[in-house]
Amino acid sequence: MKFSGFLAARIIALFVFAATTLWLTFGVGDVFPSPDEAANARFAETVATTSTLCIQDDEALLAGGLVHPRSTAVVGDCVVPGSFLGFPVLAGMMQTWFGVWGARLLTPMLAVLAIVMFWDVLRRLTRDELVADVSSLLLMSAPPFWYYAARVMMHNIAFVSLLIFSAWMFFVTYKQRSLLGFFFSGVAAGLAIIVRAFEAPWVLALAVVAFVVTKTYREKYCVAAWIAGCALPLVFLALLHLGVYGHPLATGYTVKAEATEAAPSLVAAVVQDEAWYEMLLPFGFDLKGILRNGFYYGFLLYPWIAVPAVAGIGFALRRRGVAWCVAGDRLWQLDVCRQS
Repeated sequence: MKFSGFLAARIIALFVFAATTLWLTFGVGDVFPSPDEAANARFAETVATTSTLCIQDDEALLAGGLVHPRSTAVVGDCVVPGSFLGFPVLAGMMQTWFGVWGARLLTPMLAVLAIVMFWDVLRRLTRDELVADVSSLLLMSAPPFWYYAARVMMHNIAFVSLLIFSAWMFFVTYKQRSLLGFFFSGVAAGLAIIVRAFEAPWVLALAVVAFVVTKTYREKYCVAAWIAGCALPLVFLALLHLGVYGHPLATGYTVKAEATEAAPSLVAAVVQDEAWYEMLLPFGFDLKGILRNGFYYGFLLYPWIAVPAVAGIGFALRRRGVAWCVAGDRLWQLDVCRQS
């Protein structure tokens, strides 16, 4: 087999990545440096112990819901996640089945599996194992991917990994037009969306592109199977939002707490009519701000990633070869992954 001599190197590289990530993971205590991480850990524990996302906090109620930990919101007499309900629920399920380390190891395990499937997707697309090797090595050695794989209660890597799982299942089965394969590809995409719900528009847009490029959009049963798989996690997410915030499209940012005169415990959650809009754009739409932040975080912050990415895309467009296109695009995807 071509490049079969690299098999040992692949295994060693993957082992080193997993070992370093787990080494950092086992060094994690009960105190997390990030408010988002701390909130995810606390709510995962709550899911594991009470099967809810509600934390009773008398101090938050004393202030009429105005004072609460960061990355949380107060709804009624409960402290609930501010957003991103999917990851605490998934981590809480792992903690229920395997204990606290089940939740702590979820992110590193997803990262390792994602690298393997990422390699296989590129091998199938390019028919060039060297391109797959180099791209996978770039992925696992990228500082943001490695860093967030060790930040065990952050949702970034879970989101990216589930997208890779969806792509892998899609490209493994699309030639055979396997309905089951399309279904599970949709499930993985749906799980990615429930981890980071506001990413839904571009995730679904990528799915449309994949169907068009592979010409599988003509297979109505395959499309229906993918949509059905994707819909399952999304329905679950809508029910979660309904139970936590009182509206399937509300979030902690779109729920307003109004303290009544009777008692602080009678805080009523009022969902704005624009919940569907604010779920995707909780802070509004500012084109100048988007362009400014995109330029800063996409280019100026890490030019050593962005400049090769742009050069790689330009080279890919000139050569128009699939292998070169994917190889160049991988650099850009690393930058996108860093921002996720």
